[in-house]
Amino acid sequence: MVSSGSMNPVSAQTASFTATSTTGNCSPATFNFTDTSIGATSWFWDFGDSNTDTTQNTTENYIRPGIYTVTLTINGKGNNGISTTQTVNVYPAPNPTIPSTVQGCEPFTGSLTAVSTPVTIAPFKINSSNVGGITGGAVISYTWDFSGALVTQITSTPVCNLTNVPAGTYNVLLTVTDENGCSNSISVPSVLTISPLPAVNDINTATCSGSSFSVTPLNGTNGVVPSGTIYSWNSPTGSGFTGGSASSGSPTSISGSLVNSTDSPVLATYSVTPTVNNCSGPPFNVQVTVNPTGQITNPGNQLVCNNSGTAAITFSTTRTGGLTTYTWTNDTPGIGLAANSGGTSTGIPSFTATNNGPSPITATITVTPTFTNGSVGCPGTSQSFTIKVDPTPTVIATPTQQTLCSGSTTGIGLSTAITGATVTYSWAASLTSGTASGFSSGSGSTIAQALTNTSNSTAVVRYTVTPIIGTCSGTPITVDITVNPTPTVIATPTQQTLCSGATTGIGLSSAITGATVTYSWTAALTSGTASGFSNSNGSTIAQALTNTSNSPAVVRYTVTPTIGTCSGTPIAVDITANPTGQVTNPGNQVVFNNTNTSAIVFSTTRTGGTTTYTWINDTPSIGLAASSGGASTGIPSFTAINNGTSPITGTITVTPTFTGGTVGCTGTAQSFTITVNPTGQMTNPGNQVVCNNSGTAAIVFSTGVTGGVTTYTWTNDTPG
Repeated sequence: MVSSGSMNPVSAQTASFTATSTTGNCSPATFNFTDTSIGATSWFWDFGDSNTDTTQNTTENYIRPGIYTVTLTINGKGNNGISTTQTVNVYPAPNPTIPSTVQGCEPFTGSLTAVSTPVTIAPFKINSSNVGGITGGAVISYTWDFSGALVTQITSTPVCNLTNVPAGTYNVLLTVTDENGCSNSISVPSVLTISPLPAVNDINTATCSGSSFSVTPLNGTNGVVPSGTIYSWNSPTGSGFTGGSASSGSPTSISGSLVNSTDSPVLATYSVTPTVNNCSGPPFNVQVTVNPTGQITNPGNQLVCNNSGTAAITFSTTRTGGLTTYTWTNDTPGIGLAANSGGTSTGIPSFTATNNGPSPITATITVTPTFTNGSVGCPGTSQSFTIKVDPTPTVIATPTQQTLCSGSTTGIGLSTAITGATVTYSWAASLTSGTASGFSSGSGSTIAQALTNTSNSTAVVRYTVTPIIGTCSGTPITVDITVNPTPTVIATPTQQTLCSGATTGIGLSSAITGATVTYSWTAALTSGTASGFSNSNGSTIAQALTNTSNSPAVVRYTVTPTIGTCSGTPIAVDITANPTGQVTNPGNQVVFNNTNTSAIVFSTTRTGGTTTYTWINDTPSIGLAASSGGASTGIPSFTAINNGTSPITGTITVTPTFTGGTVGCTGTAQSFTITVNPTGQMTNPGNQVVCNNSGTAAIVFSTGVTGGVTTYTWTNDTPG
């Protein structure tokens, strides 16, 4: 310690102190500062850093290595104070390192080397006071403290020599001390790793052909297998397999993939060298039993009908040397087979296949074989086969029944609601009633046969149609074809003569039985002029025909018999419509009593037949009979009689009858009159006697005759 300062010229006082380290001069260091001044009454300590103190004695902690200047000022500060200064060295601790760790194989012989260089602390400033830099001292001793079986070794050199170190991982606590007495320790984990030599027992394993296998030896199971052991091996030896290759590098397990090219298990042997931390042990064998994968012979597809039994299926394989088991799945349980085998299975027993839908159902059954040997099961390639279940075929007939005319061709279309499958149709034909020909059994999608009915009654041909899909037959349906006979018509009567205005009465009938025959007709005028006829239908021709001409007219009814849509041969019925009788009015006559009438001859405009006449007279007193008393051609002249005083009029009504075809047709009567006037008569005026040259009395003529005008003419026999 160095002291310096100035003395107060007035006093003999001096400043001094001692600095004592309680921890040594190594950082961090603690110093006790003790005042040894003479006559000190106040103190001011400056420790060369940011700390100050005003006590008599004090303590200062130095954390950072360096050279510190300590100043004690007593009895005031400034010019009146007395100061002294010392320097304090705080040394850094040494900085040892172990540059590298060591690995080796058991038993290990080698060395570890430590490195430690003096630490230099550069000057730095605190509160503008310089604190000097400092350098640590040289290392004078190394202490190696190993964990595990190694003991502490003390050496004056940085090299620690080791011999026959057993396997293990060692940590080290290295302590170095320098010439300043400063020590420092470092703890280095796993500084020394000594690996044991692996010693692996032979291993047997099994794998499946084509699958990857991996074997990882374990301590307690396969010998001595230190952690981190890696393996290298040659290509496997053996026969009946392919694949497998040598390996080196750093695999931690033995692996590979081998393909068994046979139907039985084969053995592949690997010679493996274990190595850990570059320490190789003796080779060992890995024997791999390579099982073939499972194999199944494809059972083949099946095609069955709805509600029929399938063929029993037995699974088989070519594999030997182990056990082959089978599982299967069914993607369409709706066919009546479960969705899967529910476990291992030797086959599929016969079952009743089901398909109630409109289309075929195809179920794919996938069978997976597994070959098991040495407790290793090896699934093989699945085989799939199908069970196709055809639906029960159905048939739809369009139409479901049909009525035909004799000689017509059936037109029955056959179809189905089934989709996704080809439905064919076959039929058997038979006669269920009547007599017909032209039908036969056949097949196809259309029943087209010309059927002939040669009888007078209907015939029914029945087609029994069976739908078919492959070998699956559906429920037959029947289609009845009614074959009508050719309709006939009988007219009663076959012809007729009528008077104009009369109604026809032609009955129509048929010899056909078992079917309804209807009749229709067309009406046409073949001669003459008539009206009232028209086309119509029914079982009676009843039409009022009017002949508006002077001669007979003929209306022809052409009658066609029909059964349904079947028409027979038409017949013709001629109706003669006679005109009614007609007479030309002879005209009225006026005659006098006892005079002859004019002869009257009846006439007519009618032709084409004979017209006859009858007449009646309502006043026979005129001299004419009361009636003609039969047919008459006229009224001859007769002497009219009227002895009365008034005119008498007889009305003669003539009725004409036209006869044509034995049918007489009375026409409208014509009436005319014959008036017979009485003989003229006057009342005598009486005689007169008058004188010459005297006037006579006027004479007025009069008569008792009435009903007419009486005129008079007179003569005078003596004009003079």
